[in-house]
Amino acid sequence: MAKLKFYDLDKWFSIYIRLRDADDNGNCRCCSCSKVGFWKDVDAGHFIPRQNKASRFNEKNVFAQCRKCNRFDNGAPAGYAKFLLSRFGENILDELIQLSHQAKKWTQFEIDNMRDYYKQKAKELANEKGLIL
Repeated sequence: MAKLKFYDLDKWFSIYIRLRDADDNGNCRCCSCSKVGFWKDVDAGHFIPRQNKASRFNEKNVFAQCRKCNRFDNGAPAGYAKFLLSRFGENILDELIQLSHQAKKWTQFEIDNMRDYYKQKAKELANEKGLIL
């Protein structure tokens, strides 16, 4: 069985998330601490870690996050949870946790289709906001 190739999907999904969360100047506010950074200098941080395949590419689970919170503060879960609750309401944490417990086996076909979708969406957002990829 061939190993699935997520690299390009991860790349384009991350670019899409950071552009989605960026203002027209390309600045993103960290979902955990509210620090502002340029979209290329922040991460697409996951509330439920990306090892959980069912929630890995769920857009409600991933938001722009400063590198300090994402990489060095274990994702800053308290601030992230507060952000999610304010954005989506009280059921979001249960929804994401429940999703993360579901088994998901990706096919390379699904991965490739999602990669193409997020690549197109990222390019459209960059164009709309006048940002260079």
